[in-house]
Amino acid sequence: MKTQEIYNKAWFSLGFSKELKKGKLLQKILLETPIVLWRDEKGKAHAFLDRCPHRHMPLSTGRVKKGSLRCRYHGWAFNNTGSLIEVPGLEKGKGPSCTLKKFEIFEKEQFLWVYGDPSEKPPYGPPNLLPKNKMFRLNTKYNFEGGLFDVLENFLDPTHTHFVHKTLLRLSKTRKRISTKILHHEDGVQAVYFDEGEEANIFAKTFGKKIDKTSGRFRSPNIVVLDYLEGEKLKARIILHFTPKTSEKVEMGGSLLVKGHKFLFFPIMPFLKLMLKKLLKEDRLIIQEKYSHEKLFPTKDIYKSTEADLLGPTIKKWLLKGPRPTIKEKQREIWL
Repeated sequence: MKTQEIYNKAWFSLGFSKELKKGKLLQKILLETPIVLWRDEKGKAHAFLDRCPHRHMPLSTGRVKKGSLRCRYHGWAFNNTGSLIEVPGLEKGKGPSCTLKKFEIFEKEQFLWVYGDPSEKPPYGPPNLLPKNKMFRLNTKYNFEGGLFDVLENFLDPTHTHFVHKTLLRLSKTRKRISTKILHHEDGVQAVYFDEGEEANIFAKTFGKKIDKTSGRFRSPNIVVLDYLEGEKLKARIILHFTPKTSEKVEMGGSLLVKGHKFLFFPIMPFLKLMLKKLLKEDRLIIQEKYSHEKLFPTKDIYKSTEADLLGPTIKKWLLKGPRPTIKEKQREIWL
């Protein structure tokens, strides 16, 4: 299975549901393909290839009128199935037989999900990512310059935090030897970290001293889930959706979920937002620098990975070759 085939059979988040206003058009880029999103009169979301078949004008610059999508160049109108219903200048019912390429779209967990292959009926829906228990939620968006692998590995790699986020994520200057467990799933791979200690990261400091286990999971091909637990009790979760706009640009939609009533977090809301903004900026800069420098070299040398690179090599294989054979869990010790 090649990378494009993997992407074709995946759901990608193209933004938050609240971004798509009734009566408005929204353009999104997925895998170098422009897509126009809009809602009909009943509020149902639709997604089509953003190109009018007449003169290839972007439909996203048009308008929604009477439940139809109308091009701003010559006024061709399409209904919510993508069928051409009106050509101004011709009698009603006259005009070529044409239909816009339609993408399956699904709204779930406050996100707009689009299936990668418009020619295929999705065999399954978007994944369930929210915890069962209701939690306080903070959403954010960010753009990165780099490949999908670069961004995915970065957010699942704890070893870079000592250098890139040393004043924010890693509070202790002394590394600690910890146990880890690598779990392989049908849809990806996961690393579990035990007893990092309160001083190890700011999330343990912020959300409770009893956080004794953290987990980072890759769900192929574009999702990262980070969990912070007290035993088996989930205290906080970070969900990150990565959508490759092009081979060099990735858009992220993320949610921070924390156990507790929202009123408890109002006092620290400014701090949370500032912290997330600073962390994402630090990651953006390091990914961009690494990616830009790598392009200077014409040959793609194989990375020199070590046992401390817990998930990167496996993520790379998933993106290049698809699902990996089921492997028994592995245990490793690293210094964090």
